[in-house]
Amino acid sequence: ALLQSDLSAAEKAMKKAIGADRSAGAYAGLGRVYMATPGRLDESVRYLRKALWKDRNCFCAQLNLARVYARMEHYSTDRAYQRAIAMDSSKTEILLELADWQIGQQNLEGAERTQIRYRSTYPAGTPNNAGGNL
Repeated sequence: ALLQSDLSAAEKAMKKAIGADRSAGAYAGLGRVYMATPGRLDESVRYLRKALWKDRNCFCAQLNLARVYARMEHYSTDRAYQRAIAMDSSKTEILLELADWQIGQQNLEGAERTQIRYRSTYPAGTPNNAGGNL
């Protein structure tokens, strides 16, 4: 776990980066800091969305937005994960995260579709799916 002093230093560094170049990466970085800071998920969403406004293909911002939405139980969680998967389908852990979230939401049909998608992409016995199970 990060210490509050580490988070404060990271927040200061990311704000300085935003002031210097206003890049999507800097906004995504500040959003990530707020993800780790208790009680600041709304601010995390704001900065991750700014990152995506600056660069709609900013994968780290999209994935972290999905993760924040999942923690907030936001109605756009599934769509946010789907966008991250569309950006980089080689990241198998995103499918696993999505399936876990769907199960937690009692969306068993969605979890089953995600599992089928995972298995069709990564058949049993491949390094990404050695056991064939989610």
